[in-house]
Amino acid sequence: LKSKPDMVKRFLRATTRALEESEKNPEAAVDAMLKANSKAGVRETLIVGLKQTTALYHTKETAKQRPLRVSMSDGDVWWAAPTLPLTASLLDSPEDL
Repeated sequence: LKSKPDMVKRFLRATTRALEESEKNPEAAVDAMLKANSKAGVRETLIVGLKQTTALYHTKETAKQRPLRVSMSDGDVWWAAPTLPLTASLLDSPEDL
């Protein structure tokens, strides 16, 4: 993470955008996945699973925020979900995502 902070920022930015779009339109997200890999699963089951999974990217405290938002706790930076500790030096501000 420390050796390639720009790559981490770009990856998290792209992941955040993908999660937001899949939350808005899970059917389109599943269709895109099936287009890339037709053997990924049964469309209806994948849609149900995606809807249940995307709900896990928010806590009560972060419900109105974008997925994978950063919060400070005891001087460390933590991602809302999935819980991934990062050093504060990787991001200039939460808007960097």
